[in-house]
Amino acid sequence: IDVWAIGCIFAEMLGRKALFPGRDYLDQLKRIIEVLGTPSDSDLREITNPQAVSFLKGLPKKTKRPWSDIYPKANPKALQLLDAMLAFSPAKRISVEEALAHPYLAPLHNTAHEPTAAPFSFAFDDPDITMDQLRAQIWEEMRSFHPEADKLPDNHVDDD
Repeated sequence: IDVWAIGCIFAEMLGRKALFPGRDYLDQLKRIIEVLGTPSDSDLREITNPQAVSFLKGLPKKTKRPWSDIYPKANPKALQLLDAMLAFSPAKRISVEEALAHPYLAPLHNTAHEPTAAPFSFAFDDPDITMDQLRAQIWEEMRSFHPEADKLPDNHVDDD
């Protein structure tokens, strides 16, 4: 689950407007840096795109803004949670399970009604498959939702 996106939505709930409303991805990166401050060298080492690293290193150095300045009426526990969700480095970000157990969400937390999911794999998204293999995968996926499709004749595949 994308904790960064959840954090952005949470920030919108706190402030009633988008936290990082960029005109384009470069403008959005600048806005992120203005709030989170300049990423550390260890954060930059996690970025695999050399152009992005170069762009970030070229920006003026910024210090992190206190969340309480941005959201002065917010509950301090909410700001702690927001800070953990919007850590620049994904490795330093709070997990969904940790977020649900955070003191801000404690009154809403009920492990009996919060199933955990197995980690999701995109292994099925192999770009080197043939058109016939892709059609077979789509057909199998559809059949998992509509088992009655097994009764259809074998000529269901479009032969181009």
